[in-house]
Amino acid sequence: MRIARESCRCGFEELEPRKLLAVGTFVSAVTDATSLAVVIDYTGVDQATIGAGDITFSANGRSAVAATVVANTQTRPGGVLRVTYGLPAYDGAWGSTDTGTYTILSPAGAVKDTSGHNLQFTNLASLWMWFG
Repeated sequence: MRIARESCRCGFEELEPRKLLAVGTFVSAVTDATSLAVVIDYTGVDQATIGAGDITFSANGRSAVAATVVANTQTRPGGVLRVTYGLPAYDGAWGSTDTGTYTILSPAGAVKDTSGHNLQFTNLASLWMWFG
């Protein structure tokens, strides 16, 4: 009895390992009479790319306002970088016309990982804020 055997030469394409993209996670926002403090936790970022202008907020069809200062940076467990940004209020002070839904974004290219890639997600938060 003859048994036919097929020979299979199989190969696997070597793929580049998956890269962990940098992520920004909204933590909190606090207002005073003239500004908004926003706290973001970043994982996998190049700390050298952190600076004013990394995040913006906009609401009620108004133009975006960029962070003017990095108030604090802190390295937390697991390599998480916590950054507190300061953003000025519309028109220099909050008022009843500023009530609405605020979108907090990180413009593409503002914060990068150690390989030069942008954040995985640029829309960091959507908040309802009320001012009386």
